[in-house]
Amino acid sequence: MSEQKNTHLIRVDSIHWLRFLSLFLAVAIGVTANGFQGILVPVSAQVFGMHSLAISMMSSAFFAGYFIGTLLTVRLVTRVGHIRSFAVLASIVSGASLVFILAQSEAMWIFLRLLCGACFAGMVVIVESWINAATSKELRAKTLAMYNIIVLVSWAASQWLLSAIPSDGLIPFVVVSILFSIALVPVALSKADGPVSSREVRLNIRQVVTISPSGLAGIWVLGAMVASTWGVLPIWAASRGLDTGSISLLFSASLVMAILMQWPLGHLSDRMSRAAVVMASYSVASLLMLMATIVPSDDVAYTVLTIGLSAGLVLPCYSILVAMANDNVEQDQVVALSSSLVLVYGAGAIAGPLITGMVYSYLGDNALFISISLLLGLGVLSIKVLKIMEPPALTTEKKRFVAVPTTSQGILPLHENGDAITMQSPHKTSDNIEH
Repeated sequence: MSEQKNTHLIRVDSIHWLRFLSLFLAVAIGVTANGFQGILVPVSAQVFGMHSLAISMMSSAFFAGYFIGTLLTVRLVTRVGHIRSFAVLASIVSGASLVFILAQSEAMWIFLRLLCGACFAGMVVIVESWINAATSKELRAKTLAMYNIIVLVSWAASQWLLSAIPSDGLIPFVVVSILFSIALVPVALSKADGPVSSREVRLNIRQVVTISPSGLAGIWVLGAMVASTWGVLPIWAASRGLDTGSISLLFSASLVMAILMQWPLGHLSDRMSRAAVVMASYSVASLLMLMATIVPSDDVAYTVLTIGLSAGLVLPCYSILVAMANDNVEQDQVVALSSSLVLVYGAGAIAGPLITGMVYSYLGDNALFISISLLLGLGVLSIKVLKIMEPPALTTEKKRFVAVPTTSQGILPLHENGDAITMQSPHKTSDNIEH
């Protein structure tokens, strides 16, 4: 009887992953394309002689577009369905990737990054909500874990395309366009049912601030630091004479370190104060950024060690901060709170490159690292002070740590502490054309 049950579970798991193979493939290709474009644009802009402040604004524009896209995609899906919406957004971002070649002006590139951010956000929201809709409660933890791994691995792999393809010509932008176009194919052929109806428990910003002001501050700082690292540091790296291989190594190493540190830090936060784990990670990362001010221009190993380890320590803190905030809410509010925190992360990511980019433009290399270090120090101080103001946790038993991606709200219902909020029907087609 036990063997029959195990065989049945294996069969269910196999069918589940086969259904999602096309959607996971679309995620992998889309994240690779976006990750490549994210590092390609600042490096290419530096090569074309664009002003460093304008390049920083390109990074902020992307996250501003991403912020807008996560809010507006639902309306588009309601009007034309999931497949058509994804096709429209993928086509726009694919075409926009080619316009970078035709119009090499700072203002146009800022606008194009805004447009790409909005379209990519829409693509992610569609696929994530789709995956959520077709996942049973028993398999959602495994699905979220697999999704998180795919996102991080694809993002890390995308950084190596910079060294594989010359960044001073049209070919890399063509490659980005091709990847975004190919990402459409698995979605168009997917047999997984799309979401049909949904119910949500919503929280306004005042409720979020009341529930977890320390989590809010910590995530805003994290968004600012990560966006500054990927938006401004490529300018510094190119100006210091690092070749594309070294730049790829720096940023891919940061992501690999984040993958390796995710579970140790997460499990540590289950056994002691989550706030203490985050503050310790931010403090060490801040110190490493200060150490980067004395980095020799030709010492790639030192650069990777200081900057890469700093980013690797900070990135996993997003999931810890989400878990910290979730300890203060009822179970049916977990998804709503986590969705609000995604938007807070986006707000920090918009502001971060503007602040650090301005500092870098006017005060130079060392000021860049000092400003990022101060941002992290501000995060430590904010968490320490605001934690005192928070209401006591609803229970002394913590909700177990779950690694959560920062992509969009669409995947959050798979969180094991939140009920799936999207319903599906086997009688509906994957693309709701009647809308």
